[in-house]
Amino acid sequence: MAEQHFGVKKLRLTGGGTPSLTSQNDLQLNADTVAISTNATVGGGINAVGVVTAASFSGSGAGLTALPAAQLTGSLPAIDGSALTGVGAAYTNSDVDAHLNTSSASSGEILSWNGSDYDWVADQTGGGSVPANLTATTLDVSGICTAGSFVTDLITANGTGRGFCTRYYVTSNGASDYRFAGPGMPNTIANPTLYLMRGFTYMFENSTGSSHPFRIQFTGTTTGVGTYVSGDQNGIQIFTIPHDAPASYEYQCTAHSGMKGTFVIPS
Repeated sequence: MAEQHFGVKKLRLTGGGTPSLTSQNDLQLNADTVAISTNATVGGGINAVGVVTAASFSGSGAGLTALPAAQLTGSLPAIDGSALTGVGAAYTNSDVDAHLNTSSASSGEILSWNGSDYDWVADQTGGGSVPANLTATTLDVSGICTAGSFVTDLITANGTGRGFCTRYYVTSNGASDYRFAGPGMPNTIANPTLYLMRGFTYMFENSTGSSHPFRIQFTGTTTGVGTYVSGDQNGIQIFTIPHDAPASYEYQCTAHSGMKGTFVIPS
């Protein structure tokens, strides 16, 4: 049958059921405007060459791509994550505090990974660096301390400033004698004679406390050396030997006369 053209001013479909237009091939509607006054249901897709406008669009929008950001306005709706799987619970401040502010942490411990979580452990890193200038009242070093030089800033005009100390640990053999442990002196000799050098500083740590007060005195007297001795007779005393020191001094237990010995000062 030859192709025929005809004009229709108005097409009205009546009757029961659902009227339909059927074409063996594509059905093209060519007009300036195609108006649909009620709802329209499309069983397949819609390919629009121009612009599609509507009062609103509904659906998931999962297939939308290449949306220009400048055309997106308004605020996004809240995201409902109730259906998400494989997502851990939110990490909150309290979770951080559980690791960093645990009551079991002790001074000097560090936070370390134990394979499944962080835990407070003793710092066994060792070594490390110190600041360019380190000031401390007492610095205990268990290993060897090396430096380009060692200096002390405890310098006084009256000669009582101290250098680096030679330390002796003082014990007792009952109430009969003192014993010393330190450089060149085993803790087996009763009331030993010690040789001290002028201009050097010595520390005597009396472990016996008030049971045997350790007095450093002038030889042949009960007068304690004052200017060059500092500290506590029941604890630690620092003794700097002056360059004009006499040939000897004595140490004496103020509670037991037999606990007595000599400090020799070689010329």
